[in-house]
Amino acid sequence: MADERAATLRIVYQETCKTHNSIAGFRGTLLGLLPIASGAGIFLLLGKLNGTSRWLLVPVGVFGAAVTFGLFMYELRGIEDCTVLRGRLKSIEQELGVSVFSSQFGFWPGGKLNLVDEIGAAWIVYMTVLMTWLFVAGVGVASRVHVKVRWDLVFGACLGVVYLVVLWFALVSGKWGHDYWAKRRRSSRDSGELDELGLSPSDRCLLEKNEIRPTAQPRGRSRTRRRT
Repeated sequence: MADERAATLRIVYQETCKTHNSIAGFRGTLLGLLPIASGAGIFLLLGKLNGTSRWLLVPVGVFGAAVTFGLFMYELRGIEDCTVLRGRLKSIEQELGVSVFSSQFGFWPGGKLNLVDEIGAAWIVYMTVLMTWLFVAGVGVASRVHVKVRWDLVFGACLGVVYLVVLWFALVSGKWGHDYWAKRRRSSRDSGELDELGLSPSDRCLLEKNEIRPTAQPRGRSRTRRRT
């Protein structure tokens, strides 16, 4: 019976890994293609629409911003899905008795400064593309305003300030930004898991130094210690 359960867990583990990798792969594809496609489209639009046709940049810019925002919502959902799947894979590894130092999903490093990871990259890329499309719409509006002030430059400067503020809250603030979606910072529960592992001082120092969240061994199993 135990062998059948282990075999079932291995199958579930493999299928869950496939689901996780497919979601992460599609997110990476979108993250790479979106700025390329948007940049090419914006370059062509700004070059071809001149004179009285400049106002067409308004609906085009709004459309581009709306699509980008929708894809960003999909990205945030993908982050949540991947986080949930990693937690399930971590639990399966525990059930299979995988050593904490061999676990694939138990040791998951957080991004340095909440920036150098896929979540920080998503916030930067999507917000950049979103603000650029809004700027395109602003250029269209400015073309209809017959005053001496360059409203497109003023609008662009305002968007730049909004962009920096949003990124600051998303990447630095833990209330609703980066950590809200990933929840990777060490908590009191993680510290309890470290205590349960019975790690040597050197091993525990290594984990804390690299900001890695450990996988605790199931209760009742023998604790695996790293030999030094």
